[in-house]
Amino acid sequence: MGQDQDDVILIPITTAQKRPPGASSAGVNAVNFIFVQARSNGDVAAAQDQIRTPLRQRHRLLLSEKDDFTLRNLQDILATQTASARIMSALLAAVASVPLLVGGIGIMNIRLVPVTERTREIGLRLAVGAKTHDIAAIPDRIGGAIS
Repeated sequence: MGQDQDDVILIPITTAQKRPPGASSAGVNAVNFIFVQARSNGDVAAAQDQIRTPLRQRHRLLLSEKDDFTLRNLQDILATQTASARIMSALLAAVASVPLLVGGIGIMNIRLVPVTERTREIGLRLAVGAKTHDIAAIPDRIGGAIS
């Protein structure tokens, strides 16, 4: 949970039932977290209800009032982590796509330059009656033609 593990005390529930830590005063000595384990996945909702009722009574909350405490289970935490991982993946994909797009435009421009330079040459060859395979052959700088 992002806290220093040296500041954590784990006690059995039976000990906490006899004398809850921090029950004498609120503030620094108050209980901040209580971790509870249900017997099975199907019992999680029932366990939360069994925990919520006495906490609401001890906090003297009316039925119309909202809880002044938070109950979380591992499925809620997992859902939150999954959602944040999905957002990070989308962000990473967006950031990675920018260099790919810029690189693609650069390669396209490099490939377009020889075609633009050959426009006059192609027009001249067409004017003198050259065949398509003669025009498609790229002249080599040294002297030959590459088809």
